[in-house]
Amino acid sequence: MSEHRSARQVVFQLLRLQSRRDGDTHSVSAEGELDLSSSPALERELSVARESDAEQIVLDLTGLTFVDCAGLRVILCMDARSSDRPGRFKVRPAPEKVHRIFSLTSAARQLSFLR
Repeated sequence: MSEHRSARQVVFQLLRLQSRRDGDTHSVSAEGELDLSSSPALERELSVARESDAEQIVLDLTGLTFVDCAGLRVILCMDARSSDRPGRFKVRPAPEKVHRIFSLTSAARQLSFLR
């Protein structure tokens, strides 16, 4: 078994993304505002992770200060695209004031959150 380790950082307007591969886990961390203008950057990073051979993909939202419906759509689409491998996609939740959009929609029940 080969050891996979890599990292990259993407900054797009008010969103900073950090993508890391450590062994069988590919983590994408989002900091700042995830909205209509920045959501395509997250979508690209998650696509790279999904196409990899990582056993688990973790999306860390603890650094988000804002998320709108476009950002929520990207996260829900990633979850749907990962349904062929149950348990592969996990989300570390955003701070409570930002997490509210997940609670107000069915997303809170649909996504697999890490605690």
